[in-house]
Amino acid sequence: MMPVMDGYEAAHTLRTAGFSAPIFALTAAVTQEDLARCTEVGMNGVLSKPLRLERLNEVLEGLGRG
Repeated sequence: MMPVMDGYEAAHTLRTAGFSAPIFALTAAVTQEDLARCTEVGMNGVLSKPLRLERLNEVLEGLGRG
């Protein structure tokens, strides 16, 4: 819940502007619909709350692989 735009709109805006770095959602909303919408707007993945440090490390390590 961001004050000006939500994460979906932010990701879509960034992708439309040509931003190519990875974008991950950090959310407690992890329904199939939420996950599908994240993919639709160009996010690379979703990290669910409560955030597990092990999962964050897995994602970060994965980004280092070309």
